[in-house]
Amino acid sequence: MKLNFDIGFIEQITKIPNNQFKEKLDYFCNLPLKAQIEIFHQMKIFEEEDENAFFMQNYDKNKVGEYRFGLFLLAIDKIINFENNATKSNYSKSKIKKLREEGGSK
Repeated sequence: MKLNFDIGFIEQITKIPNNQFKEKLDYFCNLPLKAQIEIFHQMKIFEEEDENAFFMQNYDKNKVGEYRFGLFLLAIDKIINFENNATKSNYSKSKIKKLREEGGSK
């Protein structure tokens, strides 16, 4: 088991300071199940965007845990930003409401 992870690498590839990691994880834990699954869907989208540009620029086989965790944080951040900006349109409001209601609240 690898226990010596490069937190600086995660900060570098995500541009998210490590003092915000716990906040993002807490947010994820309080989402309903379907919204949590959406996070993993968004991770896959990040991997596929720009013909794997993120993967090609940041992947290091010795840091696969850091890479995957970084994608996880980026996906959470995307949903947080979407939710924070949802007041700008009725479409976004209904999308957030659907994510929050489906699967029940935790």
